[in-house]
Amino acid sequence: MSAPALFDVVPDGVHDLVRLRVPIHAARVVLLAQAVAPLLGVNPCEAFIAGYVHDIGKVGVPMAVLEAPRALTLAERRLM
Repeated sequence: MSAPALFDVVPDGVHDLVRLRVPIHAARVVLLAQAVAPLLGVNPCEAFIAGYVHDIGKVGVPMAVLEAPRALTLAERRLM
């Protein structure tokens, strides 16, 4: 399955969230996931999807917390 076809299995709303919040990070994780997939016996297509959505749980976390240039406070850690 090609990369464009793989994107078809990811809901549009997820694409929007990933593209708006962490486009470069998501792309790097996808490349790394696909690179190590054969070494781990993982299907490269599944690794692509997993890499793309791996941080989806952080969608509700404010960008100020995600990009904090310091150690997080206890309240911020709880958000994460």
